[in-house]
Amino acid sequence: MNQNEKIKAVAKGKKPPTITKVITYATSDEITNADRSGRDDCSTCKFSYFSITKIAYDIPAHGDLLTKLIRNGPKQYPFKFDELRDILLRGSRIFLAEPSLLEVCSFFYCSV
Repeated sequence: MNQNEKIKAVAKGKKPPTITKVITYATSDEITNADRSGRDDCSTCKFSYFSITKIAYDIPAHGDLLTKLIRNGPKQYPFKFDELRDILLRGSRIFLAEPSLLEVCSFFYCSV
């Protein structure tokens, strides 16, 4: 995949979606103001923070940066195009594996 190619969107996952818990984040430009830890207990959730992190580690390349993004929430991280591509591809595999993660909003800002 090069810089001008688009990632193919998947409209329907392998499993039907279910909503088990809603998490709300408030962010500024620098710091996440999350009122919930990713490690909170959820008796109805099939996938925990740790199982999603394991899925992330099973996919090669740039694992440390993706794990930081999952653990710390929205923050500014410097990365290159290849890292961003690999993170987005890896993230898509994580979200396809867990049907309750319905939508991920991503905003990327850069200076030229």
